[in-house]
Amino acid sequence: VDPSIGMYRYAEVPSDEPAQMAVDRDAILELFAARGMSRMRLSELAEVLRCLNRALFTDGKLDRLLAKFFRSLDPERCEGDMFDTLVSIDHFLHWLCRSGLPRAPPQSFRGSRHLVLHFDINKTIIMSDAATGKSMADIANHVLAAASWGASAVGGEWRCAVAAPSVGRPVGDDGLLFGAELLSYTEHLERVLPGQGNKEAREALWHRFTWTGEPGESMRAHCDVFLAALQLPGNIVGTAAAEQAGLNGTSVFVIPAFFNLLLHLQSRGASFSLVFRTFGRDLEAVATEFNAFCEGRHPLFPGACFDGRDGGADYRISFQDPRRCGTFVRRSLCGSEDALVYGTLQQPTLGETLDFYRDASRFPDVNVVSGGVDAIHHSLRRHFNRRGTLALRDYFPFWRSQGLGKGSGKFNGGKLLVLEPFTRTGAHQMFFDDHISDLAPKIVDVRSHGQPEKVLSLDLLFASHLVRAEPLEAVTNPRYFVDHVERLVQSMDRRQLVRARMRALLLAAAKLVSSVDVQAWSCSCISRRAPAIVKMPGKRFFSLGIRLVAQVLTCLGPVLSGKARQLCRRTSLLVHILPCFQRL
Repeated sequence: VDPSIGMYRYAEVPSDEPAQMAVDRDAILELFAARGMSRMRLSELAEVLRCLNRALFTDGKLDRLLAKFFRSLDPERCEGDMFDTLVSIDHFLHWLCRSGLPRAPPQSFRGSRHLVLHFDINKTIIMSDAATGKSMADIANHVLAAASWGASAVGGEWRCAVAAPSVGRPVGDDGLLFGAELLSYTEHLERVLPGQGNKEAREALWHRFTWTGEPGESMRAHCDVFLAALQLPGNIVGTAAAEQAGLNGTSVFVIPAFFNLLLHLQSRGASFSLVFRTFGRDLEAVATEFNAFCEGRHPLFPGACFDGRDGGADYRISFQDPRRCGTFVRRSLCGSEDALVYGTLQQPTLGETLDFYRDASRFPDVNVVSGGVDAIHHSLRRHFNRRGTLALRDYFPFWRSQGLGKGSGKFNGGKLLVLEPFTRTGAHQMFFDDHISDLAPKIVDVRSHGQPEKVLSLDLLFASHLVRAEPLEAVTNPRYFVDHVERLVQSMDRRQLVRARMRALLLAAAKLVSSVDVQAWSCSCISRRAPAIVKMPGKRFFSLGIRLVAQVLTCLGPVLSGKARQLCRRTSLLVHILPCFQRL
């Protein structure tokens, strides 16, 4: 309810029934105590419950629930002044535990496919970068610089033209706003200071974007809101639990929206695997907090169970288990020389070979999977088909050698993602990364299993597999990852329905074509030497043009030979099927 005390984090813990809320009674009481509140009116309590779960606590259910609680306090009292009554929060939570309200089984997750969730680290699930020395304030300013829109004035100066940041470019009906194309401050600096040589100068300007006297000074309030959403509650800062989880400062490390997704999937009974993907060396820092969450030791999510103690899968990151961590080594865009090395995160330089791992004293437990993209995919598929977590380090030197995804080539040499042909029950892979462009995968090198040179449709990738992670929304919206995962699952479900309809239509068309004596039909058309109207049993072509095309193809078939005849027959069959697609 109040982000300043972290209440919104508890609001996203799934609670399918009121009785389940009582599990976190002590934590909820601590949050209210932090605000100096131990009693509140029933009307205020109703608003709290609505914020906790709007789908469960509808107006009708709330009225019945609170009326039942009110009668338990004083059966003789008139219910007319019920909502103005001051009640003890502790008393209400105890009553909720004793009320014996039934708990429904977890709602099944929409979609039956196993989910494979790939997550980048920096600016996707964490908002700091120890490797480059960027603080949380630096990243906050960079995020606002990319989400603030303005225009270049005379002299090249950028001026902000919007009152609030947005991840999408604001435009008017004519594609422009205020008569000019809007640029983010990030885009403006890339035009004014282009090239790799000016990278440090651009970053210096980004990191002070909202400072006094800078172009983004008007966005300072939004920067403060962004940073406030990353602050730990005061009663957690400095505690032993926080330190054991790796939270040594006053801010969160892994953003709550990521943990909310895991709790959501667990509560819905979803089958999923996690894959952490990064170019850097930040996996160890993430593992500390992530493992504390899995073991129920995270101070913001006490009691979470992802370590297998409930009989489920163990999602903890383990660098001692060579099957649960590894690194890519990439050498060619065609993928034939690529390899995946399990059991280590260390990488050779771009000029070194896989002999780098032959030293058994340095790499005692490594398993090198060579043989290209298909061999890597077969190896990963064994991991992806079962629940658990895999920590993978991607190969930055090769991506940099290919232009950091800025080239126009069909493949970029970045983070490898191999997709299988669509099946009804196959795994559904999703990739979250802040470097994914709106117009191209850029940092994700997507390949098709069995056809590594095939370029997949961008519409398909962005509708079902790739998500550009937006830090501005991921930090301020606790359901950010939940909403995107559900959107991708729904898109895949729609795709499955369309394929099923097309299959049914093709089967119907095949039966229709098989019922026609094509040879007699062809001879009849040739003997008459005139374009007769072709009639199919119970069907009509939807235009005269299609009828003529069908007759021409039928007449040409007997006089052609070899591949030309085969092509003609296939095209003729396709033309015969076209009327059936009117029903799509």
